[in-house]
Amino acid sequence: IFLSDQAGQYQCEGTRTRRPQKSYLSSSLHISVTALPETTLTVNPNPAYTGETVTLTCSVGSDSDWSYTWYKDNTKKVVTLSGRHTTTGATFTISRAAESDQGLYWCQGEIQSRSISSIISDPVTITVIDRPVAVLTLQPNWPQIFSGETVTLRCDIQGGKGIEYAFYNSGKSFYSKTEPEYRISPAKNGLYTCEGLQKINGLKHSETSNAIQLTVLGKSVFMGLQEKETE
Repeated sequence: IFLSDQAGQYQCEGTRTRRPQKSYLSSSLHISVTALPETTLTVNPNPAYTGETVTLTCSVGSDSDWSYTWYKDNTKKVVTLSGRHTTTGATFTISRAAESDQGLYWCQGEIQSRSISSIISDPVTITVIDRPVAVLTLQPNWPQIFSGETVTLRCDIQGGKGIEYAFYNSGKSFYSKTEPEYRISPAKNGLYTCEGLQKINGLKHSETSNAIQLTVLGKSVFMGLQEKETE
């Protein structure tokens, strides 16, 4: 039985050549034939930033007997598992996403004990992009800033929409808001940096900016710029 029009109530009886020739009819059994289940593939986040963790989830309904196969670039190329590419149940995880992880992905469910496969999912395109660069500037940009004066740190990030600007002094966060500027009054010693955070979840959005060193010397402040260390 494998066609939908073969669904229905079934009974059986036994026959033989000698008497009695027939048994009583069995109780009835209803058999349903349904179409193969559809498969849904979701990805989060997408697009992803270089170095982020990307999670792909394959859904074929509530049956827990499904196992899953994952494909990349075409439906005959099964993904290769590695230290960065792992599977757990209905989830495929890409750690430390790289440009090589970009491409089309599909998934499909199987119940191996019954040799049944779901309909393969629609493809999802994963895009991996570099994090935006953050640029920290000091205003006013005078050679000398005296004790008691006010300075403003400004963090510029390309495409800075839906993000918060986090400012740090010697690696410790002291301000995080949607405005890209922070006033320091009076000016204080410190090694200042900034970066963008995704407003919705607080995850890192940009690279860490260049560092600006402010050093108070008596009644004056010496301003120096430090280049961001290359990672």
